[in-house]
Amino acid sequence: MQHGTDMAEADGSADHGAEQRKKVSLAGGEISHTAQNFVRIRTDLLDAQGEAVLTLEGETVIGGECTLSSNLEHAMLWSPEHPYLYTLRTWYALSDGDFYLADETRAGIRRAEFYPDRGFFLNGAETKLKGVCVHHDGGVLGAAMEPEVWQRRLEALRECGCNAIRCSHNPHMPELYNLCDSMGFLVMDEAFDEWENAKNKWSTGHNVYPPVHEGYFEAFPAWHDADLRAMVRRDRNHPSVILWSIGNEIDYPNDPYCHPSFASMTGNNDAHKPAAERQYDPDKPNAVRLVAIAEELEKIVREEDDTRPVTLAAAFPELSAETGLFRGLDVVGYNYKEHLYAKDHGRFPEKPFLGSENGHGYKAWLAVRDLPYISGQFLWTGIDYLGEAHGWPVHGSPAGILTCAGDRKPEFYRRKSFWQEEPVLAIAARRASDGEEDWLPMECHWNYEPGEEILVKVYSNLPKVMLLLEGMGPEAGVPWREEPRCRTGMDAISQEPVPVQNTEARDRQEIGTLEEYNGDGAYCFRVSYRQGTLTAFGYGAPAGANDHACFSKSSGSCMELSPGSCMEPTGLYRISDGIAGQEAFPTTGTGVTASCSLSTTGCAARLDCRVWRQPDALTGRSWEEASAEPGYLYQLEISLLDEAGNFVRWQERQLAVTTEGAGELAGLENGNLADVTSYSGNVRSTFRGRLLVFVRRMSAGEIRVEITEKEDRETSLSCRVSL
Repeated sequence: MQHGTDMAEADGSADHGAEQRKKVSLAGGEISHTAQNFVRIRTDLLDAQGEAVLTLEGETVIGGECTLSSNLEHAMLWSPEHPYLYTLRTWYALSDGDFYLADETRAGIRRAEFYPDRGFFLNGAETKLKGVCVHHDGGVLGAAMEPEVWQRRLEALRECGCNAIRCSHNPHMPELYNLCDSMGFLVMDEAFDEWENAKNKWSTGHNVYPPVHEGYFEAFPAWHDADLRAMVRRDRNHPSVILWSIGNEIDYPNDPYCHPSFASMTGNNDAHKPAAERQYDPDKPNAVRLVAIAEELEKIVREEDDTRPVTLAAAFPELSAETGLFRGLDVVGYNYKEHLYAKDHGRFPEKPFLGSENGHGYKAWLAVRDLPYISGQFLWTGIDYLGEAHGWPVHGSPAGILTCAGDRKPEFYRRKSFWQEEPVLAIAARRASDGEEDWLPMECHWNYEPGEEILVKVYSNLPKVMLLLEGMGPEAGVPWREEPRCRTGMDAISQEPVPVQNTEARDRQEIGTLEEYNGDGAYCFRVSYRQGTLTAFGYGAPAGANDHACFSKSSGSCMELSPGSCMEPTGLYRISDGIAGQEAFPTTGTGVTASCSLSTTGCAARLDCRVWRQPDALTGRSWEEASAEPGYLYQLEISLLDEAGNFVRWQERQLAVTTEGAGELAGLENGNLADVTSYSGNVRSTFRGRLLVFVRRMSAGEIRVEITEKEDRETSLSCRVSL
């Protein structure tokens, strides 16, 4: 069998059952040794318990094709919330011979529809695509990724409300699609970043000339047909895949395509590009040529799968809308062009639109949330990646909400407050002297110099937030108060003092209460720093939310850890009916929904090592069973803790890792894209208090891992783990 079994549903509604159309392609060369001239086919559809719920039979000639169809009553539908999977087994028998198993694949039944005016619907329910773009690398692992590494990353993305993945800008490893099937992520499968002409490659630094021109364009003329068909054939049975993308930013202005109707064109990524490079050049290829290539690619996709829409991620729709590039697309994707949504929806009322690549700005999200005809967005990016750096020593892109080590950045919680319906509350801070721009990175610690002006952002989907600071006063027992200030344009914040009881020379200062975001989608405060605990209280219910469990956190960092998380340090997360766990601020009867704290921590005093332990999402096996297999990649998260057990995010330690026994060190990743320590070594510094250790199992038996501080100190840090 050449291309496996193709399963497509004609109707995925629960009320009317689901018709299963099985399309089986056979290659005669694989069985040409027999004189028999026909093949009998039987296909069994098994439910999650392994019971056959549908059996179809037919026959075809050698090299022929067989289509089998029937109705499946009471079909279980696949969705991100309930990723139900069937098993599809196909059996062959040559003429009157016995059946043998020819193919087995997992499949799901769902109905995915894009409407020009209403957006995306899954199984009849309106669904906003809350997606991220991902590259294929894993930091220190390079392109040699493992399913368990992707699973850990996907679990984090799901926590923030992400429900969709864009495989940018090429097909990814098969296991990633299998994980998206099992874990419930929708997928845009993308084929090309270049067609027949080269894009600029910034080998020296971003927009630093001259560029180099190496890439897929060299193979496109001879291989685009075969490669595109191979992608569709490989991935068309994945219920997670809902879109075929035939290209990313192929129409990027003057890179190299241009058109005489635009004397000058500026792309979304053209900062500091010389003016001459933005001008029309008649010697460059004409953008009209892209229309014919797109039509050919659209035809290839539909020959292989006519059940999913074809899209393209457009970089310059100002021109592409005029040349006819969108004519054959089923769904039009725009990269960073939210300001054109309303206008072009009116120009192309028959076309569904989505954000195929988007920035992290709050306005970009509002364009999706508030416009029903925009199906969703895909952030650039979900995870940091190697390459596309702005200059040495930085060797990767920091565009993700997760680092290369899979750590959650403060921006992760901001995104979570946009995408999740459950109550979200998290605190981040940085020095105000670093600048006013909203894109500047925030930090997850409360350790600064006394009196420094600190910008504090509270990320929450709750309608009202109050910020309190409990700390030492300038004189023992004397309340300390600084007139709070806020960003220009924000509502005035409450400056009423909080009643203070001078207990152990501590006081409580109400920084303020806010009921509106700043332009960045956060509650923003300015605080004159002093040691202590900064606590945010959220009031009310998230917009559109129903009943949610109230929660309370108390930790030395802004990180939220889900209940029962495999990385959860003991005692850092509490669930309660109110916020009784925040003993410093009694709030009984105040209507508080959620609270979180950011506390001053001590110096790093010990190491905490947590082994990622989750059942295998692909096979359903327990972690113990999966990790016993040779080749399994253990993920050990090392954290710096102070004497009280709080995360220390403001200090770093250089750590050395050694292994003995049945495993070997596969790499160290801290997520610091400016760290040029050799990836092949066994020494690396923490970054923001964390280090991720990869250990590969080579054989059966015990693996002993030792992590020690590289520098000699009176109290050097160390820990040992047995796997």
